[in-house]
Amino acid sequence: MTKILVLSDTHLVDGNLPSVIVNQAGKADMILHAGDFYSQKAYDSLYNLGKELHAVNGNGNNPNSPNETIKSKPDSKPLPLEKVIQKDGVRIGLVHGHNILAHLKMVFRMHLLI
Repeated sequence: MTKILVLSDTHLVDGNLPSVIVNQAGKADMILHAGDFYSQKAYDSLYNLGKELHAVNGNGNNPNSPNETIKSKPDSKPLPLEKVIQKDGVRIGLVHGHNILAHLKMVFRMHLLI
């Protein structure tokens, strides 16, 4: 069985992950983040924990860098607004939720929507 840590709205400007996140990530096989990292440093800190990481863009920006675009690793592409993950035969839809109506069609294709 796959253990998944689900996060959202971490709002971390400096990238210093709270110890509870680090501890729980250590027990997980995969991390899903539903947006609002606030900084590339926050995304990188989560990525550097060495777990399978899937993430989407949120609606919140870092007040210190409002134009910063969070980019995924290892491909350096901007985070998508929605993402579908297949794990152990389960389709998981990942969205931030600030515009859930735009993602409504996704609801009907998923086993689980986060």
